[in-house]
Amino acid sequence: MTVIHGDFIAQNLLFQMETLSGVLDFDSVRLDLRAADVACARRGRQDDVVRGYLEVAPLTDAELGCLDDLWRANVLRYALQILSGNAAAETDESELQWCVKQLEKTIPFAIQP
Repeated sequence: MTVIHGDFIAQNLLFQMETLSGVLDFDSVRLDLRAADVACARRGRQDDVVRGYLEVAPLTDAELGCLDDLWRANVLRYALQILSGNAAAETDESELQWCVKQLEKTIPFAIQP
């Protein structure tokens, strides 16, 4: 376990030219598995973010093997935040529908050479 960003997605990354220059949005920081950060970075389709992460902090085969399950766990965590009223005020039913779609369509992870 280590401190992770928790929402390490392209929208939270700043670039200057082609170089990562900053990271935004630290409200999901927590103690968790490094692979949980990678799973969230994917958001089902963002393997470029994952490739960049793995260049700096490679994961084991076991960690890579659990990315889909960790993504589903994070979606479920978000759905529980919505249902318990602990999510942002603008969260509504469409966010819950998004959660259901994410759970239904998790795309298997694969790094293409």
